[in-house]
Amino acid sequence: MSQTYQHSNYCNNHSINNSLNHDNKIINAIVVCGPSGSGKTTLLNLLFEHFKDKLKFSISHTTRKSRPNEVNGKSYYFVDRPTFEQMIANNEFVEYSQFSGNYYGTSIQELITNEKKKDILKAKYIFVKPPSLQFLEMNLRNRGTENDDSISVRLKHAAEDLKQAETIHFDLILENFVLKNSFEKLRQFVQSELTRFNESHRHRE
Repeated sequence: MSQTYQHSNYCNNHSINNSLNHDNKIINAIVVCGPSGSGKTTLLNLLFEHFKDKLKFSISHTTRKSRPNEVNGKSYYFVDRPTFEQMIANNEFVEYSQFSGNYYGTSIQELITNEKKKDILKAKYIFVKPPSLQFLEMNLRNRGTENDDSISVRLKHAAEDLKQAETIHFDLILENFVLKNSFEKLRQFVQSELTRFNESHRHRE
């Protein structure tokens, strides 16, 4: 069975799934959430480098316009708002959210990479938490890609996300202050999930 989750504004395009080349019926998904500037992308890049072909990045749907360097079906699946809202009505998303007037979401179909893999979706949720809003602001400013207005909007949403995260169950909450320590905790968590998934698959064979 599958469910649609609506969490933090920043869960949208940081979903990954463990995809095995077997006719199993369980797809393990890991959804990584957190405010912009919390270090999600850096942690995910390290994670994919460590596990290499054991993990696959899922491509999100979005209603925002594509940028010059983005490719439909590779960067995002770019769809119009009515299409996205119809997908919501059809319960086609594992999670979705809105940010700056645009929808973002991870579709169930994107996680089902083989048509023989059906219906049963098990997801684990991770929240990457900055040690403070001041730390978050410093990261955003260090990017050099945000103006003051954009940073203010992101900090406002970050404060809302941090408050909302207190009411949501996450399987792992990472306070990303020291990157090395945060990555090690993330690596151990994902390794445990991969081991559990592989053992479960062997028992079904």
